[in-house]
Amino acid sequence: MDMVLIDGLEKPVSLLSASLFTEDEESEQTLLNCLKGSRYARIDGFRGGVKEAIQKFSKEDSPSLLVIDISMSEMPLSDLQALANVCAPDIRVIAIGRTDSVALYRNLISCGVSDYFVKPLPQDLLYQSIHGEAKNQEDGGTRTGKIVSLCGVSGGVGVSALVCSLGQMLSAEASRRTMIVDLDFELGDCGHHFGMGGRGRALSLWENPERLDALLIERAAQTIEERLDILFAEHLDAGPTAQKIEVFHKLKDHLKKRYHFILLDIVAENFAQKIAFLEHSETAILIFEPGMLSLRKVKLILDTVPDQGISVRYILVLSQTRPVQRYGCSLAQIEEFLGRKVDIILPYEGKFAEKAVLDAVPLSSRSLKYKNAVLKLLGILTGSERSSSRRVFTPFPFLARR
Repeated sequence: MDMVLIDGLEKPVSLLSASLFTEDEESEQTLLNCLKGSRYARIDGFRGGVKEAIQKFSKEDSPSLLVIDISMSEMPLSDLQALANVCAPDIRVIAIGRTDSVALYRNLISCGVSDYFVKPLPQDLLYQSIHGEAKNQEDGGTRTGKIVSLCGVSGGVGVSALVCSLGQMLSAEASRRTMIVDLDFELGDCGHHFGMGGRGRALSLWENPERLDALLIERAAQTIEERLDILFAEHLDAGPTAQKIEVFHKLKDHLKKRYHFILLDIVAENFAQKIAFLEHSETAILIFEPGMLSLRKVKLILDTVPDQGISVRYILVLSQTRPVQRYGCSLAQIEEFLGRKVDIILPYEGKFAEKAVLDAVPLSSRSLKYKNAVLKLLGILTGSERSSSRRVFTPFPFLARR
């Protein structure tokens, strides 16, 4: 079959696949009949339900369409959430089962399931659901991943170390499909944190934006470990700000369909570029040190972004880049000045940081204190722990002067 790219960075038609997990042969045969003449080039059938699907897609890429039998599931909503955590965000799910309940149907739809059918399966309605996918997705939208910008307000605050530790733990600890995008094209070192040298395969994306398509992006991405990929490039002449933003605007549409989290390392970008990337992010993690110059830059971002009409969630990370100074600003003073609570404090781990770089592993694998701080950040991103960032009144007026 010739490869045909769908407009808008969709998957090539020849790569579309469907997986069927059923508890009985009759349901499987009905599904196969409905899939005849569909646009899925590959169709795989398996015996089982949610448990078996989780086991399979924990180790393999998920399909474009998944039909899942929840007949044997005692807690279908919880089980489907666990399944969602191991599948790509753009997957379309149709559930089948034996419980004829309006409440169950509504709950399944609310948690992202495309449709639900009760056995014995109605072949005509199921056929319409499968073949009407394109229209349904245009009307209702598809579930997509989240873009998280890790923004160092100044150099040397440990952004790359945090990006790599967070990415590794999101994939390993939380089973989320994660992409790290290093946007420092000249001096970026995210690849080196994982022992990846060379120029990086992402050069082709930034040098030839007119050729940007799904296949080129997949070839440019490098796999670090299961569920964790990276896009990075080195020694590329920095282009105009507008061009860099334009390329990423096209790139993000594809990445959000394939990954739960896209982590952007934008430590080396100037202020205008920081703001531009925040516009494309759902969450902005601002990393800063306890010095006054760093604090003033954080406050400038906090004050500027709302004026630009950009809606973004902030997570404030205080990085102890050196041993705590006796006469430095206290945490209470920092929070009063910023007008917000600090969410995470990254401990100073100079010795462990050097060891991690030499071993080409994330810092979280060498320091337990650092790992615990990243785990807290992971909890905020995945919803298992609330961010503490909120407005704090009566900031120090003399500190706020610029």
